[in-house]
Amino acid sequence: MSAAAAFHHRQRRFLRRNRIFRDRRNPLDVFDDMEMFEKFRFHRENIMTLTEELEPHLIQNGRRGGLLPAILQVCLTLRFFLPQAHSKTQLGR
Repeated sequence: MSAAAAFHHRQRRFLRRNRIFRDRRNPLDVFDDMEMFEKFRFHRENIMTLTEELEPHLIQNGRRGGLLPAILQVCLTLRFFLPQAHSKTQLGR
């Protein structure tokens, strides 16, 4: 490897990547009761109960810092399994 190629390789290795910050707000804090039911087809109390029951079984591997709180995991799963025929809005909106 030439000296120029080795220098270029070292420079690329030390370049800093931009961090990506994702929205991690608690859906229970963001949506009111009507919006919760429209988005997830469960009432707030049922989502909280489901989260409390499932939380010990949800995998949390924090080595990369990409942890999702249990409430977000449950809400995302409910949203994923929601039949589109019953949903008034598209996913992600």
